[in-house]
Amino acid sequence: MDKLSIDVAADGEGIRVIRLDGPLTLRGLVEFQSILREGEEPITIVNLAKVPFMDSAGLGALMGVHTSSQKLGRKYAVVGASDRVRALFGVAGIEKILVTFDTVEDAKKALSGS
Repeated sequence: MDKLSIDVAADGEGIRVIRLDGPLTLRGLVEFQSILREGEEPITIVNLAKVPFMDSAGLGALMGVHTSSQKLGRKYAVVGASDRVRALFGVAGIEKILVTFDTVEDAKKALSGS
């Protein structure tokens, strides 16, 4: 089974992009959640473009991003989800809850107001 790798980049203007590569499953969840908690930027973008699938733990982690962002008064977006992952969002009933965009650039423009 593929391992999840995570790359984090902050742009210096309050936007942090977390790029995931590999399946978002229980196996990589601890590291992903730890990285999420470390950031203090007002905007977090989770890039799923290279995530082929996720399990219920992965869905829960994304809902955690949503919940913690609301609680802390921060903005977030989930971008680049494949058709397979978007179908999972639909089945789980969270497609209308998560803030989603097609690209990182679209999310940056919308969330930063530029």
